[in-house]
Amino acid sequence: MKLTVFNGSPRGKGSSTRVLLEHFLHGFMTAGGNTYELVYLNRVRDRDKFVNLFQEAEYVLLAFPLYTDCMPAIVKAFIESLESLCGRESNPDIGFMVQGGFPEAIHSRYVEKYLEKLASRLGCRYVGTIIKGGCEGIRTRPARR
Repeated sequence: MKLTVFNGSPRGKGSSTRVLLEHFLHGFMTAGGNTYELVYLNRVRDRDKFVNLFQEAEYVLLAFPLYTDCMPAIVKAFIESLESLCGRESNPDIGFMVQGGFPEAIHSRYVEKYLEKLASRLGCRYVGTIIKGGCEGIRTRPARR
């Protein structure tokens, strides 16, 4: 399986989203036969490249933090840049990863419903949303062995 991963954190490589993705992708790769490409949406000059990657993808994972019930502007802008692909028959299957600093995940349940509807509007098969609360500061915590 070829997975295209979009990290939508404004903090990019210094983000809690990156830490979670590292663990997810480690597990993904241990399944065997899988490959992935990881890109950072905070590189806004590459937006055209991001749309092309989405268009050519087999499977997509869009991961981002939720800031007080709001997705980052770079994620919103990326979603809006996909408008021309709405309803295209060959759109990829899509899943999401949403993380936030609040200890409970309930704050992310509303965006989960939005993401399911977004997948439908794009014409993508929705494969689910991973929600993880209590993530603020994980990028500075020592790695567990």
